[in-house]
Amino acid sequence: MEIYRDFVILFEFMPALFGLIYWKKVKDNILLKWFVILLWYTALNEHVASYYGNYISEEKNNILFYTVKGLLSYIFYFILFLTALKRRASKIVISVLFGTYLMVSVIEFTQTNILLEDQTFSEYTGSVLLIIAILYYFVELIVYQGIVNLKENILVYISSGLLLFEVGMIPIGIARTIFLDQRGPFWQPLTIYQGIIILLMNLLFTAGFIWGRKKSEI
Repeated sequence: MEIYRDFVILFEFMPALFGLIYWKKVKDNILLKWFVILLWYTALNEHVASYYGNYISEEKNNILFYTVKGLLSYIFYFILFLTALKRRASKIVISVLFGTYLMVSVIEFTQTNILLEDQTFSEYTGSVLLIIAILYYFVELIVYQGIVNLKENILVYISSGLLLFEVGMIPIGIARTIFLDQRGPFWQPLTIYQGIIILLMNLLFTAGFIWGRKKSEI
């Protein structure tokens, strides 16, 4: 399982690398440039967090790395969809979702030890609210903007990858809360399932850089 985990972590570098290879497609869009930077941060964070937890921390605790990554990621993606949506009503909804996530995060941060405890509630809240934001984007894209050159729309690939990841990770998180014993029979299948979701998400991100067009819809 260690080799499998390392392979999945290494796979996260793929979209980050392709983001640099196809930099010309994103260099004129500030949000897409930050998306590439976020991909590199995410991939590097996985390696640093793993090394810190295994070789530096006496408590084998690297929770803070994932807490910060989760917070920064959700903030970025809410801003991304807030910018991508064109209708004022949609922007208001996403703003409310974004504000709700920030409020929940601040409350949980003040009520828990962020160095030692997972920010479970804010993580679930962010997942559900981001799913809603993505669905709003797809509805607006189809109903109001029309289905035109979806294959060339980088944000469609990003949205599809995120939707797959967030929908898939919610049941994993719930199952792991129920089956806390990492030596139990359910832990390994959950880990494999999580790895598959991460691989598919990164494949979609990579496809976006390859097939997406230079002119962005954001």
